[in-house]
Amino acid sequence: MLTDQQLSDCAAELLAARTAVRTLRPVSHRYPGVTLDEAYEIDARVHRLRLAQGAVALGRKIGLTNTSAWRKLGVEAPVWSSIYGHSVIHWTDTRGRLSLAPFLAPRIEPEVVVHFREAPDVSQGEEGVLAAIDWIASGYEIVQSNYDSKDTVVADTVANSVFHGCLVVGPQVAVSALSDGLAEDLKHFSLLLSRDGVAVEKGEGRQVLGSPLQSILALARVLAAQSRPPIAAGEIVTTGTITTAYPVEAGQTWHSQIDGLDLTGLSIEFTA
Repeated sequence: MLTDQQLSDCAAELLAARTAVRTLRPVSHRYPGVTLDEAYEIDARVHRLRLAQGAVALGRKIGLTNTSAWRKLGVEAPVWSSIYGHSVIHWTDTRGRLSLAPFLAPRIEPEVVVHFREAPDVSQGEEGVLAAIDWIASGYEIVQSNYDSKDTVVADTVANSVFHGCLVVGPQVAVSALSDGLAEDLKHFSLLLSRDGVAVEKGEGRQVLGSPLQSILALARVLAAQSRPPIAAGEIVTTGTITTAYPVEAGQTWHSQIDGLDLTGLSIEFTA
């Protein structure tokens, strides 16, 4: 069991490594047996440090939404962390550039991003979630790891803010402008991810815990089990990657093409 001082030290060191864009040893290498609960406490302390430094919390990210990996990883639910004003980039166009300078070992994850007009009534299932959303967008999460080893466990991921680097949010589309069958569309739409004009992988909405809406319901259950604040009005939630997370490099251009959902894909050019 980590002491209070060890938890605080881990949080301070992880935040410092993020700020300096440098690596450090995984938490599990320093403290074998670190638990998922302890990892969430480390991330909560990172969150408080960020807020004290002036960061503004905008919402949550959901990770580990591919259930096929859960047994191997020893988890029974997705994981989550906070996202902030400095880590969320809003685009009004479907094309843009992003510098990779702030990130270590960056990877790209195409995701569906939603914004809540009001707190969702999760007791009403997908209908309650959808009724509380005012806009939806396609996006890319850039994940990164500050660890100097790939030999990590889920607790390491959570302690390092679920590897959140930044979130690029494409043009916002009002839910009222989308089809009446949006809940079904979110289950069955497909996304083709390409790099420099070459197709890399095709994914579907159902690969995100069955649907991005189901991903949000899973997050709500995790938050309740942890006695953490529930999803609130004004929050942005990025719902989980639709494809594998792929490594990216400066000079590459990645593009997402969406079919079966009235969202436009995004083209992102990475620079040094």
